[in-house]
Amino acid sequence: PSGVLYSNMSRLEINPLDTFAWSKAEMEARRQIRKISRFFIENVPGFEHSFLVASGDFTGLRDSRRIMGKYVLTNEDVLEGRLFEDAVAKSSYPIDIHDTDGVSSRVVKPNTGVFYIPYRSQVTDEISNLILAGRCISAEYEAHACIRVMITCMRLGEAAGLAAAESLNQGCAANELDGKILKEKLL
Repeated sequence: PSGVLYSNMSRLEINPLDTFAWSKAEMEARRQIRKISRFFIENVPGFEHSFLVASGDFTGLRDSRRIMGKYVLTNEDVLEGRLFEDAVAKSSYPIDIHDTDGVSSRVVKPNTGVFYIPYRSQVTDEISNLILAGRCISAEYEAHACIRVMITCMRLGEAAGLAAAESLNQGCAANELDGKILKEKLL
């Protein structure tokens, strides 16, 4: 009724490390958008006079590289709503997987309604003062499918900023910081 439709229907499988594949993916995504738009106009009542106004500036990528952190957030952690003593973020977003075949998708809510992300998933033993935020933190594939959304990434960014300040204040490396301190301030 408002005259606006948001559609998330196109799917691509891509190697995120291949720049030539990215160029091909951009072209394929635009082709899919035009095809989906035509389908609505030709087949869905009420869309006969509609037209495509805009699309995203570039192809979005849900998953690529992730760090191997001090702790890997597991699918079970998310589904069971495991509370960690160094939890820095809380979310209620479900595991949300859209397969690249364009046919199937899966949405699974945490059993408790919420799940927590530990600070240890933002740091690694390999680089002492590296703190990651967003979809590149240490998580299994399905767990990643619920941490990659903007609000959770923002919460992880806040945790990373606080961790950087706290590690400076305490004179320790970021990967040695006790995440319990962050939990007290963030949750």
